[in-house]
Amino acid sequence: MAVSTIDSSGLTSPLSATNLGTPSAINLSNATALAKAALPTGSVLQVVQATKGDYQVASSNGGSWVDITSLSLSITPSSTSSKILTFSRIQMHSDGNMFLRLVRNSTPIGVGDADGVRIQASAGDGYFTDDNHNQGYAINYMDSPSTTSATTYKVQFILETSAKTGVINGQVGNSNTAYRPRYMSTLIAMEIAG
Repeated sequence: MAVSTIDSSGLTSPLSATNLGTPSAINLSNATALAKAALPTGSVLQVVQATKGDYQVASSNGGSWVDITSLSLSITPSSTSSKILTFSRIQMHSDGNMFLRLVRNSTPIGVGDADGVRIQASAGDGYFTDDNHNQGYAINYMDSPSTTSATTYKVQFILETSAKTGVINGQVGNSNTAYRPRYMSTLIAMEIAG
């Protein structure tokens, strides 16, 4: 189907480059940014990332959660209806049972239900038998903080028993060899229009 337009004589003529002409320039000097509130639900409004490339070790912390240093970020939602979509990938190793959890400010989120004496975690693993083994774990969670205040997200780890060692971005056997590399762990938060 041809697209037509009305010319000055009132007769229809096919739309063509001749009818439209060729603009010599487009001036956007008076353009204004679209307000976040005008964007549709599901739009990404902002993205914040934290990365950790160094080695962190914690020993004998049975029963106590430990912050993963540098793996913390702050994001300020533009609306109380916004969702915060978090993605994290943590490289870790331990000579005991080691688990991870996501925390908003001081509140654990994205963890399993309470069930007896079981640790409520977002991810993790039991005993690592290989001294060279290192595993990557993902924690992905859609949060509804219902605030427009600055909100902190971070990842913590815990060793289930004392007298054990947990490591982020490396191995417990920390000799300077090629087969014991350094890894990068990441945490990303995206504000999604609600």
